[in-house]
Amino acid sequence: MKKTLHLKIEQCIETKKTSVTIGDVAKMECTEAPIINRLKTEKLFSMDGEKHNRRIVSVLFVIQKIHEVYPELEVQNLGEADFVISYHPGKQSKLMENLKIAFVCAMSFFGSMFAMMTFNEDVSTHDSFQKIYEWVMGYKPTGVTILEITYSIGVSVGIIVFFNHIGKKYLTDDPSPVEVEMAGYEQQVNQSLIKQVGRRGKEEDVD
Repeated sequence: MKKTLHLKIEQCIETKKTSVTIGDVAKMECTEAPIINRLKTEKLFSMDGEKHNRRIVSVLFVIQKIHEVYPELEVQNLGEADFVISYHPGKQSKLMENLKIAFVCAMSFFGSMFAMMTFNEDVSTHDSFQKIYEWVMGYKPTGVTILEITYSIGVSVGIIVFFNHIGKKYLTDDPSPVEVEMAGYEQQVNQSLIKQVGRRGKEEDVD
């Protein structure tokens, strides 16, 4: 009787190991426990060891590795067809984590405060800066202040960080928001084309 292995892999997986095995990425079920125990230790590949290293893997690659060990084993995939595995070398220190939380809280607080002030000033950034400067320094500014300078720099840096690249150079491995939106748009276009062709009865299919 031919043995069957049920395989399930999530779309996004994190690992702290440079040597990735099938057991690290997949949940498996089979009537033969020794098969699962053997496959859990089967090596898939090695990560480069760089911080936040990421790889895109097809489930066919995993099935190929399984068949190298058990050629006659039938594999049924119950999870994703393609998945992302990210390498994170270790847990971040508690101090750094708390500093990041405090920074985000401060940015949210002062950002919300500034947004409300500019709204009350009919979205006049200049007038808001004038009032803040007067409150802090005790007198009205006579020209360009540090607030305008840092605001201009902050907007420029924020745009670069948000779009995640300068020219063709990416800051991180993550796709930019534009690429994410374009991928979603492309998927919606393909789904619409499939539905339209299917409704017209022009889809290539079996009789």
